[in-house]
Amino acid sequence: MKKKHNPVLLRFTLLFSLAWMLLPLKADAASITSLSPTRPGSAYRVSMDCDLDGDNSIEKLGVYYTQKDYYTDNIYLSVNGNNALVLDVSGKWCYAPKVNVVNSDNGNACIQIICHTDNDYTAFNQLFRYDSISNTFSLLLELHSGITKACQEVSKATSNGFIVKNRYQPCEIGWTSWNYTYVWTDGVPILQSTKNAVAGSIFKKNKFTTDKKITFYKTPGGKKKAFTIKRGKKVTLKYMSLTPKYMYAGFKYGKKIGWLRIDRDYGKVYKWDKKKNKSRGYFKNVAERLVG
Repeated sequence: MKKKHNPVLLRFTLLFSLAWMLLPLKADAASITSLSPTRPGSAYRVSMDCDLDGDNSIEKLGVYYTQKDYYTDNIYLSVNGNNALVLDVSGKWCYAPKVNVVNSDNGNACIQIICHTDNDYTAFNQLFRYDSISNTFSLLLELHSGITKACQEVSKATSNGFIVKNRYQPCEIGWTSWNYTYVWTDGVPILQSTKNAVAGSIFKKNKFTTDKKITFYKTPGGKKKAFTIKRGKKVTLKYMSLTPKYMYAGFKYGKKIGWLRIDRDYGKVYKWDKKKNKSRGYFKNVAERLVG
């Protein structure tokens, strides 16, 4: 027996499919898309379709850079074929830029322009907001000084903000990584806390062994002692905290958390031990792992 089809249902399905196909293209929410020109000059401009301002309409972003004496001189951004931003980064001694377009679910968006220099250190790192009416980009956030001195790339877009990876090498503890969480508030990304859990360090499970007697304090920059331990004791690096001037590391010893100011000058941290024929600082086997 031949199966009969419902003509009303077929017409509805066809009309729904056509309407869906005619809907305007929308950008993916909570996403990061990236552009990385690999050679200098306008002839090597790279471009992609993206939502630059969070309005669910698509713009075509173009990026290229110029070079002088092996380092990036200027960075050029265009939108839909029209020039929108020129950045002079001469004197930063940085290489080719990378551009990240960051979109959150709540309609907020920004772009990150980041450049690295020798030994993969960050030389330039800023966030910009795009204005479609004036076709211009304006500076939104500096991610390379003060409490943001360790900021790297935006690593994840969230429903109401984004996460920025931090990575830094204080001479007391070596390369350490942690994350910053930003939440959009009235169109501005606000850092949720300057105290953040450590994501990784130079030692397994973030275990450090003291190389001298050290006093730790109850709060970052505080004067009240949390505990004092002798050489040879193991502590666990748990937190990083930054102020506009200083950097602090939070260590766990037993059930207590104690803070230590770090990122001091190498000469103030390490002293030469003639008997051991090596430099000794706060923790064992860190000096040998420092890079650059």
